[in-house]
Amino acid sequence: MQTTAQRAEPRSVRRWNEKTVIDVLRAHGAQRISALRSFTGLTPGPLGDVLRGLSAKGWVVSVPDETPGRGRPAQRFRLSRPEGWVLGVDVGPHAVRAVRMDLAGNAVERVECEVLRPGDLQAMHERTAEAVGRCLQGIGAEDLWAGTLAVGGHLDDEGSVVRSVAVPAWEGHRPLELLSDVLPQPFSLINDVRAETLAEHEVGEAQDVEDFALAHLGRRPTLGIFLEGRIRRGAHGTAGDLSLHPQLGRGVTGATGDGDDADQLVAMIRQALAGDEGARSGIREALERMAEPFALAASVLDLAVIVIGGPFAAVPDIAVPALARAFDERSRSVPELRTTGLDQFAAATGAARQALGWVDGTLASAATGALERERSCFRAEVGGRVLVH
Repeated sequence: MQTTAQRAEPRSVRRWNEKTVIDVLRAHGAQRISALRSFTGLTPGPLGDVLRGLSAKGWVVSVPDETPGRGRPAQRFRLSRPEGWVLGVDVGPHAVRAVRMDLAGNAVERVECEVLRPGDLQAMHERTAEAVGRCLQGIGAEDLWAGTLAVGGHLDDEGSVVRSVAVPAWEGHRPLELLSDVLPQPFSLINDVRAETLAEHEVGEAQDVEDFALAHLGRRPTLGIFLEGRIRRGAHGTAGDLSLHPQLGRGVTGATGDGDDADQLVAMIRQALAGDEGARSGIREALERMAEPFALAASVLDLAVIVIGGPFAAVPDIAVPALARAFDERSRSVPELRTTGLDQFAAATGAARQALGWVDGTLASAATGALERERSCFRAEVGGRVLVH
């Protein structure tokens, strides 16, 4: 059967070119025309048209080249820096954390509020209101473009929590609805470990790899999976969820995984850091119990790197050798093990980065090209849709 090649429409080519130029400037910073031609393969005429269009839509600005030399300074182009903010909120059973970022991805405010009645929905609601209010203090509602909420558990496509080991009270509820009166709109939803995984790739230990996993080792061990440059959510939204694994269901201290188990874990880690051999032995035993499912996942996915996160990242001299030994015994290829450098705000940071990506991805894509880089344009595109990452 003979087919006839279809010529691309000029409009679709222009959209693709706009997205390509934006991606280059985002990845490499300000560039001269010559460098943009090299990165994009565009000739001077089409590239000039694209840059003029992006400038008119508020995406790029020209700046003088700071390189010393003779004659007139060469012109460089960079992404504009519009005013505004995004917000990431991590609502956990014991604390609520919020991070506010500017639209260049710089964290400018971080707030943490302890939940005095762990796992209680009303208590978490109250602390969320406090954390968001403090994080947004001094800025107007019109200055916030978007936000993302991070919660623990299996999320369905409608934004409901199907199952949550960390906060059983979430189950059957939609967190965005329960917190709608304290979260400025629009807000999207993400699993907290997936948010941590995104933070590792954006600002943490996995910025240089496109295939890695975050092994969150603590009271509820979970695997955050990042493949081919994207977070892996899975066909049913449960990729990396190890909460039902029989070896992990008892919690790291041998308790149920709820109640005082978190306090026992914190105490165990503190004792291990102080040199208590009993506590160090307990952590090794817990890691050995976790090792098999993590090693199997690493082997099946053929991961380049595993980043160790969660509470056990505080004792890398125990965690790294224990996991390396387990992987060596169980895996065909042993991934490089790294320990997170992020703190307790990792999930909130990842949520804020997801909100930023939501804004940029809505306003610039290969399908639509570059839309006006305005808050009103973003909100018109998003409408009232619920987005679950």
